[in-house]
Amino acid sequence: MLLIAAFAGCAIIAFALGIATLAALAPGRFRLERSLVTNAPREAIWAMIADLRAGMRWSPWQSADDNVNRSYTGPSVCMGAREQWSGTGRAGEGLAEITRADPEQIIVRVCVLRPQARQVTLGFQLMMVGASTRITWIVVGAAPYAARLAEMLFGPTRKVEADFDARLVRPKAIAERDSGQAL
Repeated sequence: MLLIAAFAGCAIIAFALGIATLAALAPGRFRLERSLVTNAPREAIWAMIADLRAGMRWSPWQSADDNVNRSYTGPSVCMGAREQWSGTGRAGEGLAEITRADPEQIIVRVCVLRPQARQVTLGFQLMMVGASTRITWIVVGAAPYAARLAEMLFGPTRKVEADFDARLVRPKAIAERDSGQAL
């Protein structure tokens, strides 16, 4: 019986070391991507995403904290537009800046200072598919060891998947409603 317990203990340790090693060897960056098609014109989707102030209307992250102070600098739309925020809850504190805005792609650099410091790049690709628009949301950033380990143990979280879906569904619904082009 003692031999079986020792063997089981060694197997558990070997498994834990294997997972820890795989997490250490996993890429230090991540890329998440989701797409959907809308009947709304590309220009309507672009106008919502390229205006950081419009994010209050459609972004699921804007409602993460009721006590958020926001300030905007630079142009109101397009490259150079900046939003700074500071909240007392989940929103934390950070800065978002549009670094590229052309008709087919918008890139936003996001630096979160708290609750957990991180930097990610958000990309929105807007491609015409016949008379429709395919919206693709891409998030790229650093994957620290703890995040890689959690990914090995638990896989993608439902929260991240829900954020992806909400991030795409809300602007689609608003743009279709505003343009009378429901899909």
